[in-house]
Amino acid sequence: MSFITVTSDEQSNIYAFEAGSGTLRYYRDEGRDGTSNWAFGGQGQAIGSGWEQIRHAFSGGDGVIYAIRPDGAFLYYRDEARDGTSNWAFGGQGQAIGSGWDSFTHVFSGGDGVIYAIRPDGAFLYYRDKARNGKSNWANGGQGQAIGSGWDSFAHVLGADDGVIYAIRPNGEMLFYRDEARDGTSGWAFGGQGRVIGVGWDMA
Repeated sequence: MSFITVTSDEQSNIYAFEAGSGTLRYYRDEGRDGTSNWAFGGQGQAIGSGWEQIRHAFSGGDGVIYAIRPDGAFLYYRDEARDGTSNWAFGGQGQAIGSGWDSFTHVFSGGDGVIYAIRPDGAFLYYRDKARNGKSNWANGGQGQAIGSGWDSFAHVLGADDGVIYAIRPNGEMLFYRDEARDGTSGWAFGGQGRVIGVGWDMA
């Protein structure tokens, strides 16, 4: 079994999107302490299908899952159950709340509706889904706010809560950044200079 992508939320609910079959599987780390203690004995629970049509998907917290189709449509889903059973808002139908998202190399959540996107030219853009309910209601009229540059040099970029962002260079260095503003203005910790906090991440 291989996955298109895997994402998790703030409560260690883990969503894995199967390549080929398009099955969405739910896992939960019950331990959250470095021990192996999984809900359902570690068996992924099938809670959705048809996800092979997505290009990318990531958690927005609180059961929200954002997905980007190859045509650039930005879709909103919400797992109402969050317990391994299939109970989706809108009957599991993704709600289109944006377009043109196929132009980004990286897209990820910053929590609380904040979404970051990186263009191929390295521009780092801030968006915010103000509604978070499947309706299209974006901060700044849906126009991405450029709050950084030079982000095309990273192999992987991922977000955490409170504006924390981790970026991995091709050489395996992991850098820590923090968007202290979180409002579409450029207000970075350490003047926007990434702090190296790990090495060897080129095998990830």
